[in-house]
Amino acid sequence: TQNKPNDFSNLRDQGACGFATATDNGIWYAFTLQHATSYITFMPYAGDGSSKTTLQKCILTQITLTCDESNQGYFYFDENGELDESKRPGKGRYTRTIYCATSTSETGFSIPGSKDEAKDNAAIMVMPPGVYHNVEVAYTLYDPIVQTKGVFKKLDMTNRTFHFFFTWFVRD
Repeated sequence: TQNKPNDFSNLRDQGACGFATATDNGIWYAFTLQHATSYITFMPYAGDGSSKTTLQKCILTQITLTCDESNQGYFYFDENGELDESKRPGKGRYTRTIYCATSTSETGFSIPGSKDEAKDNAAIMVMPPGVYHNVEVAYTLYDPIVQTKGVFKKLDMTNRTFHFFFTWFVRD
């Protein structure tokens, strides 16, 4: 769960991924830690269109990512710090969800009206390093006016490495 936009203070709860190199200097070992974790920064916003005003009244409650590769668990690296794909956990379709609200209420993140505004309203997900295939992202929005949920899906993204992920919502 991420309780506030652009707040990644709960990183320790989401996990990390890395490896260390130890060098013996004759007195002690000096360690150099290299982080290998990927972070997806989701920045959805209401695109221009007749639905823009309505979408900006909605609240983002969760983001679900589904892909062909395992996206959580224990991962192994070779002596060069490269991910050992042969030891990657399992095969199949895997889903992860980041909640932009508490599980007991319909609070969440507002929907910005532009790409620039979305930069201040990000949800961040920790992912293991690697390339992901057949990626689907589903954004769940809650409309407090009509008190119902809706889902926007971004489908069929293949061969993705993640950094920043802008998505515009348009419903016309």
